[in-house]
Amino acid sequence: MKKEAYKQYIREVDNWLHRGRRLLLETCLDLYLPGIKVKGKHFQILEIGAGYGKNIAVLSKFGEVDAIEIEPMALEILNKDLSVRHLFSDKVPFSLDHTYDVICAMDFLEHVENDQQVYTWMVEHLNYGGILFLTVPAYQCLFSYHDFAVCHYRRYRLKQLVTLNSDRLLILKKGYFNSFLFPIAAVSRVLGRLSMHINESQKKQSSTVPLFLDRLFFYILKKETSFIKRYPLFPFGLTAFVLFKKYKSTNSPDIKTGVIHSDDKLK
Repeated sequence: MKKEAYKQYIREVDNWLHRGRRLLLETCLDLYLPGIKVKGKHFQILEIGAGYGKNIAVLSKFGEVDAIEIEPMALEILNKDLSVRHLFSDKVPFSLDHTYDVICAMDFLEHVENDQQVYTWMVEHLNYGGILFLTVPAYQCLFSYHDFAVCHYRRYRLKQLVTLNSDRLLILKKGYFNSFLFPIAAVSRVLGRLSMHINESQKKQSSTVPLFLDRLFFYILKKETSFIKRYPLFPFGLTAFVLFKKYKSTNSPDIKTGVIHSDDKLK
């Protein structure tokens, strides 16, 4: 990510959009992990592309957190975060002699050229019964100067994100997020796409809004998350997400019910 874009990202980490994404993460994990509801339960968790570290507080509720980040400004901040057990500054994929119960990569895959290779690396470092949570920006047709500024290689349809999957992972939940505000954002991104050829100064599109809109937009995302918790049926949105669970090839899930055999569950 370009330096100026990353500085802007740091200024925005507590706005409505990022609070909404953290709420989505916590909601999805809480559905499939006991978390703080089970005393003494400590899952091994890895966040890839941890950025400023604002997801760490959410992930720490479920266990011990390791983080991967290569941006120097972010590393400086993450090094001061005592809730991060191990901090890696290597570019994925790299040699890592450890596996995890949970791997989280939020808005990360679009930053890597070979997303299939990185996805395979994540699957290899996920324990059997483990959870993989991915989010990516949606729709290549919305690719604009904003994506250039934050060094995106691509945007995804949900179907494209799902097709990265191997036969070792079961899809627990999938869908789109930030759907109610999608029409407004889509118009803005399309205009940005049309202006790419005449606008030489490619800048990150700001998600900062006045306080009353910040509260309203977060309220909307909160309602979306409540709905997603039960029925992730939104047909479109600015973000695509998938929650996977890894199972042993010898203990395949029931295709109709999605039931994992007992020895595949997180202990």
